[in-house]
Parts: sequence; structure tokens; C-alpha cells
Amino acid sequence: METRFDPFNDRLARDIRNGLSSALVESLPELTRVDEVSADFLRDDRLLPHHKAYIHERLQRYQAVNQILTRHQVKGIICPALAMWDEQLFFEVHECLEGEWYPAPAGDRKKALQALICAAGTFVHVAQGNERGITKMSGRAISGLKEFGHALPELGAALTAIIACLEGPTTPPRIFSKSQCYR
Repeated sequence: METRFDPFNDRLARDIRNGLSSALVESLPELTRVDEVSADFLRDDRLLPHHKAYIHERLQRYQAVNQILTRHQVKGIICPALAMWDEQLFFEVHECLEGEWYPAPAGDRKKALQALICAAGTFVHVAQGNERGITKMSGRAISGLKEFGHALPELGAALTAIIACLEGPTTPPRIFSKSQCYR
């Protein structure tokens, strides 16, 4: 029986991760939808202790993101994604940015968004210990951010910090305060 939260091999864990992440992105800056979705999951008889722990841990991090966004009156998609990054919500960063990347017209900004999504994906793989995924995603992220990062002026000095940590990859830096989002 699985004893750690593993959305790659546990369908219920994947549903929880995806459901909470989607609810967060849909409801920003409010967390009403997150509260509804988490309550539904917590009523599920199939939940094991690691599922419940993941939900509670995510709710705490989502609350921290909400406080950052409220305090800084953040707008748009990039800035909320950077606040999520600071809380190490890398799957959520990916979900948040994908909503802007998908409909974006072809060009440098779309390529930069894709690279930033890969940067977040790198740390999803780090959490799972997937060396192959880390190498593949970080390589895409580094080259894309170096070439097209200029198309995301919201990143400011965070761009350099992201690239530097991917070249490790080391512990992801806190980047919200280095960005143009911080007021």
C-alpha cells in the first residue's frame, strides 16, 4: 500500500492534486472554490493519512499565496504564478501559466511562458526524484528563458535567479520579491 503522496502512480493522489490546483487557479485571488473542492476530497472514504496531509499542507500554502496576492494587489497571471513558486507550488505554477500560454499568439512571449512552465516542471520532477525528467525539463527551461525571457518583463531580476537555480538545480529561490510584481 502506498504511504507517500504520489500523483504519478496513485490515481486518487493525482485527482486530489489536479482538483486542488485547478480550483486554486480558477478562484484566484479568493479561495472559495479551493475550500469547496478540499471539503469534498476530505469527505472521501478512500483517503489515507498521506492524502489528508497533502490536502492540509496545500491549503496552508494556498492561504500564504492568497495573503501575498492580497497584500500586493496583484493582477494578471505571471505574478500569481511567482507567488505560487515562492510557496513551492510548482504544479500549480504550471497550471496557472498554462492558462495564459495556451491561447497566447505565437511569438517570444509564448515561448517564454513555455520555458517558465518547464522551469516549474523541473521542480515537480525534483520532488519525485526523477533525474531524467529534471535533466530534460531544466534544459528546455534554461535555453527558453535565456533566449525568450525578455518577453516576460514581469519577471525582472527573478529571471536571473530562476536560470541560476535551474543550472543546479538547487533549492528554488524565492522570486516574488525580485520580480516587477513586488510593490
